[in-house]
Amino acid sequence: MRIDRIVFDFDGTLADTFEQSISLIKEYRPDFDEKDVEIYRELGARGAKKELKISLKEIFRIMRLVKKKHKDIIEKAEVFEGIKEIIEKLRKNEIEVGILSSNSKENIKRWLTKKAVNVDWVRSESTIFGKDKAIVKIKSENMIYVGDEVRDVEACHKIGVKIVSVTWGYNSKKALKKAGADYVVESSFELRKLLFSLTQ
Repeated sequence: MRIDRIVFDFDGTLADTFEQSISLIKEYRPDFDEKDVEIYRELGARGAKKELKISLKEIFRIMRLVKKKHKDIIEKAEVFEGIKEIIEKLRKNEIEVGILSSNSKENIKRWLTKKAVNVDWVRSESTIFGKDKAIVKIKSENMIYVGDEVRDVEACHKIGVKIVSVTWGYNSKKALKKAGADYVVESSFELRKLLFSLTQ
């Protein structure tokens, strides 16, 4: 099956927002140290919540804080190395490239313009009821999703969408492999090679 639509997650996949998001968490929880960061990357949000004894109430407060300041986070975020070139080449080869995110479409489009990254579309969807509910709305037969979190893998599995997991974002290689990602890549070179093989 030839892939003709590639949908990218935004935070941690295209835009390097991890460290800034962690800084915000540390503002709320000053005791959140490097060991806790590693626990988060290894276990994912759900596992870290249990391991670090973070209450649901705290999670919602942190989510509100991050959402409130996300415009500033995006403004400072860089494009991960090699990603812009991959997208340019895919679109040149007439592969549809989109972005699905829970973040504001306006903020993402502003960032894309600033970084001179061109995609075919940007869609903003709430993931409060599960990321699978957002992904299924843009699902197509010859589509693949590119994300960086365990919850991306879980969501794609639920609705039968293949996923490429990147290790430079919010969750570790170990966590992504354990979750059962269809493909795991550790560099933009590996991602480029894989995506081009799937779109031939």
